Amino acid sequence: MAAVWLRLRTELRAHWEGTLALVVVLGVVGAVVLAVATGARRTSTAPARLVEAVGGEGDAHIFDAGGADPGWIPGWLAARVRPAEVLRTE
Repeated sequence: MAAVWLRLRTELRAHWEGTLALVVVLGVVGAVVLAVATGARRTSTAPARLVEAVGGEGDAHIFDAGGADPGWIPGWLAARVRPAEVLRTE
């Protein structure tokens, strides 16, 4: 086992710049992955947090329009264009 440690220490002394660069790159990649995961989690809970902050559902509904077609009109714009059709409750 002592020979392994001797070899490891020798290699690190000879190539410490490359090892440091690898550690820095892995740290940056790990930080990016954690930031993306946290952002995705916050995004998935955004509608529930908004309803909680506003104080209840009321007549408003929040939909995830991720795959909406180009002809889809946002609710705030549709309410200005044709309020009788958009704001009607079913």
